[in-house]
Amino acid sequence: MALVNPNDSTTTEIRYSLNGGSWEVYSTPIALTPDGQISAFVKLVTAALVVYNSYTTMGLYRSHAPNLSAGAQGEFKNIVGASSLVSSIGAGQSSATLNYGQAFGGGLQNQLSFTGQNFNNITPDQTFTMGQLTYLNSTTGVGTSAYEVTLQMDLNFSSPAGTSESVDVSLGLESTKNYPWLTADQRADYVRFNQIDTDFSTFFCGEPYYLNLEFVYAGSDGYGAVDSFHVHEGATATADVIGYFSTTPRDTPDMTGGTGGTTTPALPSLP
Repeated sequence: MALVNPNDSTTTEIRYSLNGGSWEVYSTPIALTPDGQISAFVKLVTAALVVYNSYTTMGLYRSHAPNLSAGAQGEFKNIVGASSLVSSIGAGQSSATLNYGQAFGGGLQNQLSFTGQNFNNITPDQTFTMGQLTYLNSTTGVGTSAYEVTLQMDLNFSSPAGTSESVDVSLGLESTKNYPWLTADQRADYVRFNQIDTDFSTFFCGEPYYLNLEFVYAGSDGYGAVDSFHVHEGATATADVIGYFSTTPRDTPDMTGGTGGTTTPALPSLP
């Protein structure tokens, strides 16, 4: 960064401070890193009856937001269920499959599958589709179902190139009662994100990025919410798994009673 002194350079000079550090005399352009903070003012350096220094100007400079492109793949792991849990996990990566619950007669088990997809040229806070989650809601025996599983999503970035990241997403699996007097929506089993602000974060160009997730479903075999996907009894439906990267964590609780966020260096005392 180059600083310009609009005053007489024979009687004044620019003083600057980086990230709250000591004041220096400016002579050549300054190299700034992402999140670098610079403060500067003009100082009169010759004797005068009345001495006035300029106001201090301060700026915080961030790196240019990158365009993110990657392919998403997944696999299920760490299944947790009732005491008589019946389950099997299929091979992951391009398409991950989980079967669970003791099927009645010649029926089918409950099935959850995830198919990842590519996303291209995504900027922070722009939503994109990471993949599809398909849910078969079958009728299974009491005490044989799962109620939690981890979906490991692997992200292979082509931009920035050569970056591979992995995020574990905890999914809750809820089996509802199938009483005949309940509506189809009330009998619908569902899968939910146990947290939509994931623990995943990564750095690009010196900036942290946090991954956030939600469901989007527009069909007639169930209904969706931001954090849950409900499927009617005996039906199969598919929801989009939507993601976006943010530069601050989503819905992070304030555990200290203070104000969260990035701490900015304090302005140093003028010399």
